[in-house]
Amino acid sequence: MANPVVQNDEDEILNYTQQLRRTFVDQITEKGARIPTDQDGANLMLNALNDMDRQALGRKRLKVDQNLGDTMKQGAAIIATVLDRMSAGPNPFRGEGRLVGVVPEHPQELAAIELVPGELDDMAHDLNYNDFMGSK
Repeated sequence: MANPVVQNDEDEILNYTQQLRRTFVDQITEKGARIPTDQDGANLMLNALNDMDRQALGRKRLKVDQNLGDTMKQGAAIIATVLDRMSAGPNPFRGEGRLVGVVPEHPQELAAIELVPGELDDMAHDLNYNDFMGSK
């Protein structure tokens, strides 16, 4: 018999080892008719069953992860479609290399400003309601 373990496909290897475990458990339990009562036989059977469960759960996790990845791809595609539709119109901030609107010009001299006493102070002032209303 050829050695079936020497294969490249991981799924085939997993299926092969799973089948060997099933065959092993069937032989120990005589196809489910008898559960081993000795310590060694019970430990062997429980270890084989534990490995079978672990492999099955691992495959389920892989399927869930793959479905989650597909869902994330679909969500990203929907968001990209919405963004493309929103930006399909003309961009008001893009001038296509030309000036958009009027560029403001500033005068050479600025107008004289009258400062109110205390306007440029950087300290806090005590101010109450009466003083504030009286200053108007």
